[in-house]
Amino acid sequence: MTDPDTSLFWVSWQWTDSETGEGGLVEEVDLVGAHAAVAWGILRASRGLIRLGHTDDTYFAFGADVERSLPRWPPKGPPADGWWTPSEK
Repeated sequence: MTDPDTSLFWVSWQWTDSETGEGGLVEEVDLVGAHAAVAWGILRASRGLIRLGHTDDTYFAFGADVERSLPRWPPKGPPADGWWTPSEK
């Protein structure tokens, strides 16, 4: 999983109509740090998800009435193999 303190996150606010399933993007931004990304989301919605990797098991939920099958944000600590940090070019 990517380092939540130093990684760049694409953050989006999206809507979905519960009856039709239609939806779309309302707003988006790039932010450094997962805590900043979660704070941005909380200002716009009552709940959200953040993903620290490219697999389903790297999702975390935050806010009210979140998906119960997902772990709550923030993670309890780094993964067993440590945080991943991209190399600088």
